[in-house]
Amino acid sequence: RDAGGFLARDLNSHNGTYLNERPMTESRLRSGDHLTIGMITFLVLLHSDEMPSTVVFVPRNDQSE
Repeated sequence: RDAGGFLARDLNSHNGTYLNERPMTESRLRSGDHLTIGMITFLVLLHSDEMPSTVVFVPRNDQSE
């Protein structure tokens, strides 16, 4: 987190990092974004300074491996 908000960065991971289903290496997060790291997708909820920001785990419906 910096003064401009939250920044997601992929550190050359094997499976990659995706923001809203698109591959990314570095991107600023916005409320409502879906951040996928490996097989886990997080829903990003950013609030005003009065409320803490939240990242929520969103299980995938896809059960195939």
